[in-house]
Amino acid sequence: MSDPFDRIMGDMSSGQASSSTSSSRIPKRDHRHSPEKCDEKCDCHEHFECSNKHVRFEPFKDATKDPAHPCRHLDALKRRLRKEINLNLGVVAVGGDVNSHNRRLAQHHIMRKFHEKKRHLFSNQSYHVMAYDCAAALYVPAGVYTGSDEEEASFSKEDFSSEDWGLVSKVSRREDDKFLVRLKPAGFVETQGVDALEASNRMELTRCVEIVTSQKLNNNEFYQFGNATFPLRDSPNSEPDGTSEIRSGFAKVARLVEGRKGTNEMLMTIDSKFSPFYKNTSVLKFVINKYAESRGVGGGEYGGGGRGGYGGGGRNDSRDSRGSYGGRSDSRDSRGGYGRSESRDSYGGRDESRGRRDSYDSRRSGGDSSGPDYNAQEVAEVEKAVRDNKNLVKTFEQALEGLFVEAIHLSGSSKIIRVAGVSEASAESSYFTQKDDKGEISVAEYFYTEHNIKLQFPHMPLIILKRFKHVCFYPMEVLRILPGQRIKVYKMSATVQSAMTEHNASMPQQHVDIVQKILSYSLKLENNLYMDAFGIELESTKPVQLKAKLLPPAQIKFKNAVYMPDLGRPAFRNPGSFIEPAHIHRVAIVSFDRAIDMRQAEGFRDRLYDYCRDNGIKVDSKDWYIREMNSGDHVAIKEAMEDWMKKGVSIFVGIAGDKKPDVHDVLKYYEKSVGMQTIHLCKQTVDKMMNPQGGRQTIENVMRKFNLKCGGTNFHVEVPNSILGKCVCANTETMNKKLFYQVQFIRFEISHGAKMDGGPSIVGVSYSLTNSTQLGGFSYMLTQREYKLQKLDEVFPTSVRAYKEHAKKLPSRIVIYRVGAGEGDFKRIKDEIEEIRSTFAKIDHGYNPQLVVLVAQRASHARVFPSRIQGDKAIEQNVPSGTCIDNVVTSFGYEEFILSSHTRDCIRVYHLVVVLVVTSSQILLEKICGSKIFEKGKKEEGSWVPNPEVGS
Repeated sequence: MSDPFDRIMGDMSSGQASSSTSSSRIPKRDHRHSPEKCDEKCDCHEHFECSNKHVRFEPFKDATKDPAHPCRHLDALKRRLRKEINLNLGVVAVGGDVNSHNRRLAQHHIMRKFHEKKRHLFSNQSYHVMAYDCAAALYVPAGVYTGSDEEEASFSKEDFSSEDWGLVSKVSRREDDKFLVRLKPAGFVETQGVDALEASNRMELTRCVEIVTSQKLNNNEFYQFGNATFPLRDSPNSEPDGTSEIRSGFAKVARLVEGRKGTNEMLMTIDSKFSPFYKNTSVLKFVINKYAESRGVGGGEYGGGGRGGYGGGGRNDSRDSRGSYGGRSDSRDSRGGYGRSESRDSYGGRDESRGRRDSYDSRRSGGDSSGPDYNAQEVAEVEKAVRDNKNLVKTFEQALEGLFVEAIHLSGSSKIIRVAGVSEASAESSYFTQKDDKGEISVAEYFYTEHNIKLQFPHMPLIILKRFKHVCFYPMEVLRILPGQRIKVYKMSATVQSAMTEHNASMPQQHVDIVQKILSYSLKLENNLYMDAFGIELESTKPVQLKAKLLPPAQIKFKNAVYMPDLGRPAFRNPGSFIEPAHIHRVAIVSFDRAIDMRQAEGFRDRLYDYCRDNGIKVDSKDWYIREMNSGDHVAIKEAMEDWMKKGVSIFVGIAGDKKPDVHDVLKYYEKSVGMQTIHLCKQTVDKMMNPQGGRQTIENVMRKFNLKCGGTNFHVEVPNSILGKCVCANTETMNKKLFYQVQFIRFEISHGAKMDGGPSIVGVSYSLTNSTQLGGFSYMLTQREYKLQKLDEVFPTSVRAYKEHAKKLPSRIVIYRVGAGEGDFKRIKDEIEEIRSTFAKIDHGYNPQLVVLVAQRASHARVFPSRIQGDKAIEQNVPSGTCIDNVVTSFGYEEFILSSHTRDCIRVYHLVVVLVVTSSQILLEKICGSKIFEKGKKEEGSWVPNPEVGS
């Protein structure tokens, strides 16, 4: 294989750079230290880069020609009698993907109708002069709007075509509702000059460009979630199980940057996205599949969702004990919910337009002439299973709750229903009192007499709908799941999560091809009339070309060996014993849901004991606890952990069948509350560890984590003297002191539970001790959905005092990684910095350390590729690990750099923005972060900051 120095794109940039290259742009930093100005006592080649080598940084360049665009505030109101409801507030319907989509398209159509009615206000030009965010902001090119400060227009059903009204009426439940649009001035958006660089204008300008370039997405062919868009007419990429499908989409982000020759430039980043959606199936088909999953057939077990964890996307908290809406077999106690709606009966009303003789069989497939999508025998099997095991109702409720379904026997907006729960009662056993003193009637009889529907499966559980104070029940067989609904993280099964991991991985060349397709076929940015109207020009669809440098790997020091990783490759195997092996008293091993049997568990215990001794870990006793437990018995898990804590157990090893089961979160919760370290292993990992010849890398990865969790230190990292015969640093002792001596690294990461979960947000705190690889940490809770760190007056001194206790001195420099924050959080982070500074006096009188704060974005939309992609393997197509770019600006007004840490599939780079730095050069920060790439030593994801899972 070629030398990485030659590989870093020297031979790949031999061709002429495209017109989009920005490598000659004026550098942002004029105070950057050159190698000659480095510390006189340290002969250090800090840049360690190849000259004149280029990489492709994937943003694309836009140019705005017009000096300013006026912005109008728009209120789209729904009028009912004397009451006005603001559609922008989203109060007209229950939240959710379906209603958000319908509201967006409805407001888009209403705005189009406003233009049609008030075209003279826009200089009689076409609707392309309006860039509407489908909420409260309307952008118009300079000089086009000629109306007064306030304009309004009202619309009713007669103003729309039947097709358009069918869409607009989805945000209304009544035929007589009217809509009112009011326009008010909201200022101007400057596109050129000094005013364009002001913080408030800069954010508004990028938003304007994003909205203009997204106008062609406002139709039924696309679903939008924030800045992510998914074409729904494309075929799904895969179908992990009977109820889900993986769809591809994209995210689009615009950024204003300092351009060449003093001219501002607008960059646009396009990133591919994958997301799991629910299939557009009948509810009966959905329930059949969930029943199969509960039996371990046809997909991963569904126990209320996959691992939501503390990973930021949502958390299925095991403490959530929401009860079933159940009810007795004769649910007459709920009859008050029937027949009391002002406008229709409790089943959503009878569709008189169909006629009483309308055949149900022609409708039950949801318009598909091929017939039902379910097998009647399978439904009968589920009916019998529910009679024998009422717990299945809870399983179905967890899977269906919150989903939007369509009642195929109804029409109009009333047929869209949000599932509130699943009742244990059936259509045949549930009765309610009819209006007008007509007596009681069963649900099954009601559907036959009122809708001419004879239920095929009257013993199936009923779906619960809550509308205001009323509770309504629907048979499953008349409902169908609406398309376009994403599966939340806390509801993903292990099968879906595994499929998502597979689809999130794409090779660089494949990613580039996907982005070009998005630009041409989805966004249609070329020959775009909206962009023409606003004077926005896409200069090139080719990525920007920039210079990059390759940071040298850190030298890794074990107890009895020193290892130098290959340049550009962070993966390595343990060449020696851990530098500080842990001391373990006892271990508890639990097999959840019989993932492995007791004989296998005993064999695993013996192997794990041997691996501990091989790595120098001291184990006082081989008398370990081995048990089988039910993963759903949370009380038993907690009681066992509390009992083992008293008996001196050092760590709880939980073995489950899946890689990301619900019990993982249960263990993490009790790890915090009980105080016992836990580690989760899947059966596949255990099988590899039982086979030393086939699982060497797996064994080493597990043992590194095991040693850390038990209080040990795996290795230290140091600055190397040279690599591949080229000098890195002539005075490593001085440079090591400069980078690591009396330096503490502290990482804060906030992750949020799902909104409907109701649980708090969690802050993970990890910190280094005397050496940067000696780690401690803890977690604490925040107010739900809080984005600013709280309790800093407690947690920051705790972290620093832990360093002092270990090192016998306070750190003179503290490097803080604030993980997961974005550009909109910088002001909030600056407030956090002031709170941190206020704690110095509490730590020690007169204490005033140097403080460095970096915002670290792990999931940046930016991608980095070689100037010319070659080869078939990921390691050949990607830039090498340690590739660093610091001459691109996406966070205006801040120092920043981008690091690539691994070479598997298509690299997702780490984007670091320096919010605060005191007497530290940019180059030193890059080297500090670069050394962190190699601390974990796994090819899958090089960790450049302390692992937050490590607790004290």
